[in-house]
Amino acid sequence: MTGQGDAAPVLAKRAGLYREAPPAPALAPHLLCRWVHVIPQGPAAPVAVVPDGCVDLLWAGGQLVVAGPDVTAHHPVLPPGDPVVAVRFRPGAAPRWLGLPMSEITGRQLDLSEFGCPWARGLADRIGEARTMAERMARLE
Repeated sequence: MTGQGDAAPVLAKRAGLYREAPPAPALAPHLLCRWVHVIPQGPAAPVAVVPDGCVDLLWAGGQLVVAGPDVTAHHPVLPPGDPVVAVRFRPGAAPRWLGLPMSEITGRQLDLSEFGCPWARGLADRIGEARTMAERMARLE
């Protein structure tokens, strides 16, 4: 018998509200989509993110993070009620936008302000000051 702490992870896209949408038209040559993920209020539950080969730039918990192409599944803690807003790069587009070689981010999630991206802290602050999820997304894009 399993206890509450032994719950099996749920596929991240099936936990809470997850929605993808096309990027702004001017960014379509560079981005596959934009997405939002909101975990409902309540106790945190484990989620599983499986490798998909994508690079995402996301704002979560007040940080601007790049999620490199995953090589194994990982189990992030998504704060209940705190929306994650993100954009997903088209294959090959991320290095030019981020100024980072893929070898530096493969299998990793990095706070860009700690990885030598001087613009990241200011952008994270502007996104965090937004009042709505739509405004956060617009500022990220």
